[in-house]
Amino acid sequence: MAVESLEAVAGSGLVAGAYAHVDPIATVQMPAAVGSAGGFSCSWSDAETGAVRVSLTVVPDAVEADDRIIAEFAAQGGTTATPHERTLHTGCIYDYCEVEGFSGTTAVNLYIYDMPWDGSGTVDQPQLIALRDEISDHLGAVPPLEPLPALSAEWGNGPTSCDEMLAPEALAAALSVDAAAYDVGYAYEESNGWDVALLTAGGFTCRYRGDGAFGGRITVLPDTAAALATIPSGGELTTIDVPGADGAGLVRCWSNGEPFEAGTGLCTVHVPVRGAWVSVLSATSGTAAEPIRAEAASVAAAIVIALG
Repeated sequence: MAVESLEAVAGSGLVAGAYAHVDPIATVQMPAAVGSAGGFSCSWSDAETGAVRVSLTVVPDAVEADDRIIAEFAAQGGTTATPHERTLHTGCIYDYCEVEGFSGTTAVNLYIYDMPWDGSGTVDQPQLIALRDEISDHLGAVPPLEPLPALSAEWGNGPTSCDEMLAPEALAAALSVDAAAYDVGYAYEESNGWDVALLTAGGFTCRYRGDGAFGGRITVLPDTAAALATIPSGGELTTIDVPGADGAGLVRCWSNGEPFEAGTGLCTVHVPVRGAWVSVLSATSGTAAEPIRAEAASVAAAIVIALG
């Protein structure tokens, strides 16, 4: 799409750049997932402020992944998944506009931020509809793609779910609780394309909980350990050594808008194992980073053993 089409919605002064995120790990992880799925991700920033105004992910042949997400949510709710029409729609609400959905079998997630909407309802702009049609026309002209290459021999016939990778009993042992379970791990809020990219690339994700309370999330993305190795430690990122992993991992801890003392802390541990990028997010309640970090590290260590 032409930058002029974006500026007709977002305003002038957009500069194209790589995908950007406030989380330095996500800045690498998202493109790794989308690229492994045969797609691409990018962003446009305000030329004066440097703030990201537009983000885009495009994932081809994503219908199977979308079907799996819908089926797993339905199973969790005790219902049967129902077929739905996949379209590319537009809308504006809160402080963003979107072109989101499917063009044929290709998943598109375009978000334009810092827009002047107040959350009163969805608003369609003619310029946004024109942008949607431009995207749809260009994607419709793309010839059929070759199938994605098979996953590497290093990953082999690896697991396709958390249950298959790490039994709930082993998860409970890592959490030092009597019982643990997995839930659907996909976004409850609107996805930015990460979910379908992860599944299309042969990965998977889940939420885990011990003793009934939400504990965190596990994500496995095969054949992307090399991307993890490109992220330098320093600042808010510290290194971690997990015995049996392919190399050093990274840890990031932060609070969800409030001090750790308020019990809103989160920590992620990222480790390379069997060529995959394995992430464990812990959100167990606590008033200090160390117990949360320790839980994420314990679950990551159990996964390394399971995948070894």
